[in-house]
Amino acid sequence: MQYDVGKDADLQSDQFMDGIACLLYGALNLDQQQFDQVYGVMQKLLQDVKQKGLSKDTPAPEAAEAMKQLLEQWKTDTQTVLTSEQTRIFADLVTHFQVERGKFGFNVSF
Repeated sequence: MQYDVGKDADLQSDQFMDGIACLLYGALNLDQQQFDQVYGVMQKLLQDVKQKGLSKDTPAPEAAEAMKQLLEQWKTDTQTVLTSEQTRIFADLVTHFQVERGKFGFNVSF
């Protein structure tokens, strides 16, 4: 079974960010407080992406390093609200994220 979410989604999309927050809610079994915190981290990422003008139309050289930095910060910020077990699952989950030129893909097989 293969699960795709946000395939080639634009990182500036509110619906995309909502979808990823819900994916994390289910995959990590977040409680309401954790979900609210993770959602806040996602909103900050969205704000940073928009502020830096990163989208699927941003040329690769300019977008690559900026996206790498933003995603590393997002991972760090997200992990601060997780339990040790959730952090382990999150670390595995993010290995399935593909980000390039302001687009996002997530693919995992069950």
